[in-house]
Amino acid sequence: MTWAFYLGLGASLYGALSVLAVAQRHPGRLLVVALLAAIFPGMLSALWSQGEGMPPTVAGLLVSTQYFPGPLIWLYFASVLWPEPTGQVNGQRRILLPLRYQLHLLLPILLLASAASEALIAGGPNSLWNDKTGVRPVLLAGAPALLLLYCVALLIKMWKEPSRVVDRNLQAWVAAFIALLSAIMTTILLGILVWRPLVIPGNAAAALMLFLFGFLILRFPVLLGLRIQNQHAKTGPALDLDLKDQLIGLMQNERLFLEEDLLRSDLAIRLGISEKELSAFLNQPPHSGFLNFVNGYRIEEARRLLEGDSNRSILDITYACGFNSRSSFYEAFRREMGMSPGQYRRNLSGFRQADDNKPEKR
Repeated sequence: MTWAFYLGLGASLYGALSVLAVAQRHPGRLLVVALLAAIFPGMLSALWSQGEGMPPTVAGLLVSTQYFPGPLIWLYFASVLWPEPTGQVNGQRRILLPLRYQLHLLLPILLLASAASEALIAGGPNSLWNDKTGVRPVLLAGAPALLLLYCVALLIKMWKEPSRVVDRNLQAWVAAFIALLSAIMTTILLGILVWRPLVIPGNAAAALMLFLFGFLILRFPVLLGLRIQNQHAKTGPALDLDLKDQLIGLMQNERLFLEEDLLRSDLAIRLGISEKELSAFLNQPPHSGFLNFVNGYRIEEARRLLEGDSNRSILDITYACGFNSRSSFYEAFRREMGMSPGQYRRNLSGFRQADDNKPEKR
């Protein structure tokens, strides 16, 4: 199995350098680099453990780094599947993750600091990381256990809250990858705690997962925030027509306008273009900006609901068609229809009564 770990070492280093070469500023890019950098010591320790035993302080440093992949896997896929609004800070795009996400790295950082302290004082027989203390096996088991915990949490979140910025095909690939990784971590955990021979093939399988991860990134560049354009990319009117067709598909088929918190950045990601490109397109006639474009579909939905169910409250219709407040709904409806939703409904009732009173033709 040694070959798998050598391949894992090479894959993690090559992958990290390749991702660093990507120019786009996306949180996922830096998280992938951090993830690959954290995996590298794990591959090294697996190779080392097949020979003579490692010094306790070195083992401590290597083991502590293996607590990072769990949180990093979570943070990486969260940044891709459920991206936070980037916003602007002093004119620059903010690419750092929110503080509540960064707190996930607190435990690995504390463990790494503890291991580094042990190394600095040249821990002897009483070192925390020494096999004789009985702590090291627990720490060894903790790394795959933490990664397994984060993988299971990620699968649950994907099931309960499917991404609205990534297509279902990619989500299925990610779910399969995370499920396979969970199975491998379970194998390693059983090897550490129950039957030692399972550790080596489990680690080898983990090394091979690096190549599967690389395959995912190549197949789905959006995993790094990338948008690939081929040599025959459409431009001008052809590009506008293509964008129009995609937008109509997203609004009519997937009904994205029903999402109250739909952002321009979300729609741009779904289309595979930048926010600037999307804004430029939606600011052209006959459109008048992102908000008016989305509200146009919401008003059409509101009209359908007003016409179809006279007993449904206007407040209920407000939220059912994607608006997040009564005032914004009334303002958009008046601008589009020249009257309030209540007046529109009363006019409909008047027309219906007039139709009912018409004599039947003989």
